[in-house]
Amino acid sequence: MLVLTQNAATALEEILASQAKAERTALRVVVRAREDGRSVLMLSLSHPRADDLAVTHRGITLFVERQAVERVDGRLLDAQIEKGGVRFLVAPRASGRR
Repeated sequence: MLVLTQNAATALEEILASQAKAERTALRVVVRAREDGRSVLMLSLSHPRADDLAVTHRGITLFVERQAVERVDGRLLDAQIEKGGVRFLVAPRASGRR
């Protein structure tokens, strides 16, 4: 399943900490269609759905929508922390890396 780098875990912790506890939002990995017909993975703050798959790694729980499970299996979620924001990248995981 999806594995987080330390950079990704740190960035996600900061995002979650900025959310009001009362909002009860979660981090969800979803698939969305683009205008050119291709699909992309997106990370969103929203309420988890009953059929989401919960993935916990490095103390962070992500909810993966069913349509995205196959696309993130065996992948690595990394983050590039830049001035003014963060960019998340999904890449193949090197074998043996956890």
